[in-house]
Amino acid sequence: MISVIVPIYNTDKYLSRCIESILNQTYKNIELILVNDGSTDKCDEICENYLKKDNRIVYYKLENGGQGRARNYALDRCHGDWISFIDSDDWIEKDMYTEMIGMAISNDCDIAVCGWYRNHGFFQKSQQSLNQYKTFDNEETMKEYLKSTIISASMCNKIYKSYIWDNIRFPETRAKEDSAIMYKVLSKSKKTVHIGKPKYIQYVRPGSTERRGFSEDKIYIIKESDKMKSYIQDEYPNLYYLVELRPAKYCINLMQEIISSFKLKKYKSIYNNLFDTLVKEMNKEYSNEVKKSKDYIYINDIMSNQKKFIIKSYIVGIKDKLIDIVKFVFKF
Repeated sequence: MISVIVPIYNTDKYLSRCIESILNQTYKNIELILVNDGSTDKCDEICENYLKKDNRIVYYKLENGGQGRARNYALDRCHGDWISFIDSDDWIEKDMYTEMIGMAISNDCDIAVCGWYRNHGFFQKSQQSLNQYKTFDNEETMKEYLKSTIISASMCNKIYKSYIWDNIRFPETRAKEDSAIMYKVLSKSKKTVHIGKPKYIQYVRPGSTERRGFSEDKIYIIKESDKMKSYIQDEYPNLYYLVELRPAKYCINLMQEIISSFKLKKYKSIYNNLFDTLVKEMNKEYSNEVKKSKDYIYINDIMSNQKKFIIKSYIVGIKDKLIDIVKFVFKF
């Protein structure tokens, strides 16, 4: 059985689409755990209605505490041999679980991964993926995660044997929970399979965590990336070069989010602190392999040409605003 965990917060416009895509899977042995994280819209009514229709559904109502806490609550109560996470504004293709669990079992894997689409309402695009299935041993899995987007930080385009979650829980923050623990999750997989097909659809909506831009909740990820560096250095020393720049890259990402969400004036002091942290990170001693990398060159270019970086970040923000305006006008 697959326990499918769906944390819910104020997504009543999209929730039925999400639930229907799970209940209508060709793979029927599912426990659907809906966790209402203090929604103030019609999510409770929608969940109660589905609860009456399908005995595979379990429904919990919590006070608002964030996605991490909602997922942890479900993990402590699920019964499946496999675990899956779906965001309540996203949906999945009807054969996703059939394909993934079939590949996982036939290849004796602990985790199965699929590709995914990013959907903006008026267009949908497949993200970087594989076009055929491939298996990875433990170190290969970690290497693929650290160096590319084939195995991404997202929890939602994967299924996991339940034992993977023994002694692992999400940080109870309100941002970047997946990135904070994915390396711990993947490190427990003896073997992982990517099915080579996109099956998960991420809906990029105005107001989502991804679209709301910068928040102070995200800053903790820099310290978390230091923890990851230490872990990789101890457990996967051959891969350490792939994480040496991770704190610096998170600084860049957060700086860009401040600018592209048009909050530079509001968060000027935080921006300056992030830049100071970036400078300290880049003043550390790095291997020649890292110094020759595209990331190292790119980060140094940003540090030496802040004006160019700020302009590019504003352009990203303008594009995002235009997409949101189109969605609002055409009711996507």
